Amino acid sequence: MTMTPSITQSAEPEPTLSMLLFAESSGDALFTGPASTDIATYMAGSPNGQWFGWTFGGEPDLTNANVLADFLYWMDWPGFQTGTANSIATLSVNVPQTAGGTDTYGNNIEQYKFVTTEIPAGSFTVGDNVQFVFIVPHSLLSNSTKIYSTIGYNYTNTPSDAVSDTTGTSSYRVTDVNYTGSVWDNTTYRVFTNAGTLNRNISIGDNTNNFYFRGGDVI
Repeated sequence: MTMTPSITQSAEPEPTLSMLLFAESSGDALFTGPASTDIATYMAGSPNGQWFGWTFGGEPDLTNANVLADFLYWMDWPGFQTGTANSIATLSVNVPQTAGGTDTYGNNIEQYKFVTTEIPAGSFTVGDNVQFVFIVPHSLLSNSTKIYSTIGYNYTNTPSDAVSDTTGTSSYRVTDVNYTGSVWDNTTYRVFTNAGTLNRNISIGDNTNNFYFRGGDVI
């Protein structure tokens, strides 16, 4: 009798989720270009029309279903996928699930805090305001009530000195954002930013500095 060898199929690896670092530049929100390069033009095409991005809409109330739909529409703007003349493409950043060791820039790796992330000098246009928005899969925060109460940032070329500042008390940081689109991983996210230190007016000096961000306090 001929024995047919059995074939053991290995399971598909689980997808690796990452924190997404978005940067919306006011230089891309002018209503003067096509939707692919001008986020103001793009947001004007949202079927909900209640929030138009950070440049024109400020901080979104994600507890409002229509604003939340606008926010999900905002995430899919083509400029975030490719980068523009004024800003970077969205970055995918590791969120460690266990503590131990140091990251690329010598900072301690801590549980649930995304690792130190560099944005190279000259990535933005002088005179623009850039809003940095950190969108984190809820599963990487232990699927719990954990949130970042602060984000570490440094705009002066020093990765070891990422000063933490508040992500505010706005409701969006504790609101589940369920993304089901075709651009990013389909999962539930939490959104972190603030209207102060995580909105940067790009100066001439910034062109010679790398920017650094790092996960802050987890509460």
